[in-house]
Amino acid sequence: MHMAPRLSKMLGCLSVLGLLVLSVAEAWAIINLRDDLELEGFMQSQAVLRTPQYQDATLIIQRNSVQLENTWNFIRNSQTSIGGLSTGWLEEATFKLIYRFAYDSTYDISDSRREHFTKGQRSQLKFENWVREAYVDLALPPVTLRIGRQQVIWGETDTFRALDVINPLDTSWHWAREPWEDIRFPLFMTRAIYDIGKFGPFEESFIEGVWIPGDFKRNRGCGNPYRPWCYYGSRRRGPVNTAIVGDQVIDLVTPVQEKKPDWQLKNSELGVRFKAVYGLVDFGLHYFWTLSDTTGVKVRSDRARLEGNLLTVPLDLVNPRSHVVGVSANYSEEIYTQAVYRIEATYTTGIPMGMDTRDPRGVPLRLDKDRNSYKTTEQTLLMLAFDRPTWIRPLNSLRTFFISGQFFWQHYTDYNRFFRGVPSAHRAFDPGSGAMLPGRYVAVNTDRVLQDQVVITLAASSIYGPGGLIQPLFVVAYDPLSTTFFNRVSVEYLYSNHLVFQLTHDVYWGRSTEGPWFIGGRFGGGYNNRNETVFTAIFQF
Repeated sequence: MHMAPRLSKMLGCLSVLGLLVLSVAEAWAIINLRDDLELEGFMQSQAVLRTPQYQDATLIIQRNSVQLENTWNFIRNSQTSIGGLSTGWLEEATFKLIYRFAYDSTYDISDSRREHFTKGQRSQLKFENWVREAYVDLALPPVTLRIGRQQVIWGETDTFRALDVINPLDTSWHWAREPWEDIRFPLFMTRAIYDIGKFGPFEESFIEGVWIPGDFKRNRGCGNPYRPWCYYGSRRRGPVNTAIVGDQVIDLVTPVQEKKPDWQLKNSELGVRFKAVYGLVDFGLHYFWTLSDTTGVKVRSDRARLEGNLLTVPLDLVNPRSHVVGVSANYSEEIYTQAVYRIEATYTTGIPMGMDTRDPRGVPLRLDKDRNSYKTTEQTLLMLAFDRPTWIRPLNSLRTFFISGQFFWQHYTDYNRFFRGVPSAHRAFDPGSGAMLPGRYVAVNTDRVLQDQVVITLAASSIYGPGGLIQPLFVVAYDPLSTTFFNRVSVEYLYSNHLVFQLTHDVYWGRSTEGPWFIGGRFGGGYNNRNETVFTAIFQF
């Protein structure tokens, strides 16, 4: 392992956090501060070792987090908790606040981080400090309201998202390997639920509406190769600064103009869904009118300028309007298979897509009318799944295994062969001599997007020991078209009601760099290898 000089520093950080956890355990075991006021949360220390080819290990994340959740039930049974004033139709009111602070020590103890980031950049990247959620719940039967910064979760899927698209994601620090609730961006919105109850043949029915009045955020990723979980194409050696025009090597500058929707009512997003139980089927009908949180890039060749040996090509970052229509359902079959079957299907418009830029003249005008290597497309996504408790007595004679399988099929309805994904930066070579040009890089996009993509997942978990102290988990995801895999083996140990330890190992492998699922080829070989071992300690209260 080439982290020996820094290993003692890492262990020191973990030890400090451990002593802090033990010192506050007794004080924080009390979560009822008052009859109407509660405090709960957790402290977590996570160390991530990247193990390319199982030869060496590099500490890439050492994240220490504190999350505090405060709940104030200031109206109960139509009376305020302070003063006992009557509130009439308003039966219940609760204020919820969730605060998170995080510190990644690798920005202080890693030589590569100090080499590639300034002190100011490291200070900005190593800390997270913000009120994630702050909202008020109001119960006015049959209506309940939630107003404020929050997460709204729709859908039936695990690991991958289909209908769960209301809140964008922050994938910049550990991709999508963390629980969704920890990496979603909470948004300021109003959520209303009208409880219908029994309605004709339907039971437990309700209508839910969501209004986001202009609080738009994009999915957050990054393309900096010196941060651990940035994605920057199939490879990146440096910034794109060169264009090859015929037999000439030209300096390239690509100024970026933001077209991000700002906080205005015209940029509102609206969602509505109907949920009910029909017989043995629990189903939902969903619609979300939104702005795509995936950012598109328009190459403004119409505003390109060539001055001497300098080519300037402006780029516009855009988030187009999008419609998401979907259905979800689950059915519990108790007689023959004793399994729960789930389905989720969506149709989405306004998905930004890049076009092949290697030879713009090769893209038909009807597909790229503005000559900006940009297009919006439409997509359908189908998910079929099952969940089943199953006895595997040779492995566990006392408890069942919970087995869950999922099948995802993604299809572009207006596909064309010029669709491309994320570009890469390749070294530039002199067109005459073929010699490599030091410090020069060109943009190349060979990330071909296929019309159909499939991924299959299977997960199995069980519980061992008295009180379920040991909980192993095994996950595999397979993309049969790109021939790529993701495997996870994890063991969770419940040391006490408050203290949990977890050891996880993730393996990415495959032969292809294509595919939208990011499960194998992109992350499983060569320069992008991301096989990891994760150590986590959590103190919860």
